[in-house]
Amino acid sequence: LSEQHGPLRGLVLDLRNNPGGLLRQAIQITDTFLQRGNIVTTVGVGNRLREQMPASPAGTQPDYPIVVLVNQGSASASEIVAGALKNHNRALIIGDTTFGKGSVQNIYPFRDGSALKLTIAQYLTPGDVSIQGVGIVPDIRILPVSITEDSIDLYAGIHVTREGDLSESLTNERARNPDSRPEYVVKYLREEEEEDRDTIRQPNDFEVDFEIDFARQVLLETNGSADRSALLGRARDVIESTTDEQTLAIQERLRRRNVDWARGENIRQPVEVSMTTGNSSNRVNAGESIEVTLHATNRGQRALHQVRAVSDSGYGPLDDVEFIFGRIEPGETRSWTVSIEAPVEDGSRYETVEFHLWAGEVDLEQSHESAMNVVGQPRPHFGFSWWVDDSEGGNGDGMLQVGEDVKFHVRVSNTGPGDAQETIVYIRNESEAALFLRSGRETVEQLTAGAHHESVFEFQVNQRPESGTVGIDVELFDTVFREFLGEEVELPVTLASPLTVTPQTGHLVVTAQRAPMYAAASTETRRVAEAMRDAILTTDRRAGGLYHARWDGGEGWIPEGAATFNPDPASPIGEVHSSLQYQAPIIDLDHTILETNNPSFDVRGVVSDDVSVRDMYVVVTSRVDGRRQQSSKRAYSYLGVASANFTERVELRPGSNRITVVARDEDKITSTADLHVFVHD
Repeated sequence: LSEQHGPLRGLVLDLRNNPGGLLRQAIQITDTFLQRGNIVTTVGVGNRLREQMPASPAGTQPDYPIVVLVNQGSASASEIVAGALKNHNRALIIGDTTFGKGSVQNIYPFRDGSALKLTIAQYLTPGDVSIQGVGIVPDIRILPVSITEDSIDLYAGIHVTREGDLSESLTNERARNPDSRPEYVVKYLREEEEEDRDTIRQPNDFEVDFEIDFARQVLLETNGSADRSALLGRARDVIESTTDEQTLAIQERLRRRNVDWARGENIRQPVEVSMTTGNSSNRVNAGESIEVTLHATNRGQRALHQVRAVSDSGYGPLDDVEFIFGRIEPGETRSWTVSIEAPVEDGSRYETVEFHLWAGEVDLEQSHESAMNVVGQPRPHFGFSWWVDDSEGGNGDGMLQVGEDVKFHVRVSNTGPGDAQETIVYIRNESEAALFLRSGRETVEQLTAGAHHESVFEFQVNQRPESGTVGIDVELFDTVFREFLGEEVELPVTLASPLTVTPQTGHLVVTAQRAPMYAAASTETRRVAEAMRDAILTTDRRAGGLYHARWDGGEGWIPEGAATFNPDPASPIGEVHSSLQYQAPIIDLDHTILETNNPSFDVRGVVSDDVSVRDMYVVVTSRVDGRRQQSSKRAYSYLGVASANFTERVELRPGSNRITVVARDEDKITSTADLHVFVHD
């Protein structure tokens, strides 16, 4: 910049949404702007292994004014830079409180390709201040205000996730008071842009947004001063003019919504609050919306200004929603309606929501609590089978040989009670150069309960690995309900096939009572189905004493002694029971109880599998301290049976609890089922 434009008059260092990098890089960047003083101190367990990183005068930039932009997405190394420049009074910090990651990790790789990521120390910003769990508070906080037809967001969110909100986050006694506040708060009206869905935005394209333009205006008022305190003092005029301009814009936008948002003197006085919905039982089906209307009546003697209510709930769609009333005269009732959408993937639950009232910055100490009932939809459940078709690019025996081009069939079955709205079926090569995938992904728009879909992928066999098998990872993912099934399939690569494949076109009549069907022209391969007596199957070839047979829903190889051949064409009829080679256990929970006064709760249900359920356990996730989510395993049972009824007693916390039952089969294929239970205080 200096070479292109001459000596800098000021610098905006934008670290928003920068999650960090290496510690050494943060030190080098900070040292660019500091001549002396400590940049960061790393401290090991018990205040041992203490190491300070001082700044060096060599290569330091001139003392031009600097603004550092940060937000809740600024973490780790970004916080080292911002914290050091702030604590040394070298830069003004503008934006929002940072993430609060004050720990240092090392990565130790192992020979098998895995690695251990180990937290080895915490770092302290200059003055031995930890930002662990609390972040760096900006000098000037910037808050965007959003006013659209669908929603209004005038104030900062209550539950913004930062490091301190994570369930296993570290703590540090040197962390500053999390209640520390910025010197100024500036709100601005954020204009919602209509984006073309086909336009791909480049993240590194430079755009002057409100924060960058505001920082530039602040720098232009500094008169060259590089001291942070002086910068903050000289920024007052910019802050006041910007605040006045944006306040008028916000008030005008709300006026169009019939809300008087003019400022006025407020005192604490009674306000009566009630809630109504479009459903008398406050019930909403997952995937649908419900109109929630809040009514506020001023029971005091004076007008209230900028009145609003904010919701607090353990259920995301109901949490931190603003209801805007504006000015309310004595005896007047104002109402505000918000459309709440219950995500289609949400399960049944009972949830409470509390509305807290404010008039400007005055806490009216008035609240109202209501309850909502969400009714979940039936969910899909997946299983799949596979087979190899090498009739066109190979010798047609259903087995892999080097040089073959094959079609890999995946038959997806929805064995659950609900429809899958959009399912992605894909395969991944786990054998590197041994295979070359020609196609590996398909999207199934809808797969109704009990339905099947056949996905066909293509790959080439390039070589035979030392193990003699190639691995293909098959994965199914429902993008709406988040249901997932994945398993690595191992396919043997044989040497040159000794089998002679002979064309044999016609149909087969099953003569055995229950005829086994194999994946390839060998009884040593896995069974894929079972054909009942008198079933008719089409056939096109034979090899190794088996016929290749097709039926509605698959194909396989049936022994010659289990069926008779007829050269005439015929349509497949009769019973053929296809096998699901991979299916996660099925968990059926008792959903009749969604609320209780007792923290001891019995989780009941049935878990089953087509072969055997190996084991199951229960995990409970709930709020701690009103915000932080915490999960813990509460029960474990080894089963070893195909089906079992279970009752597990778990302890719950007051409020909303998510109970997750996890079951695994003998192949350790895992499935989960959630139950949401609300515990009243």
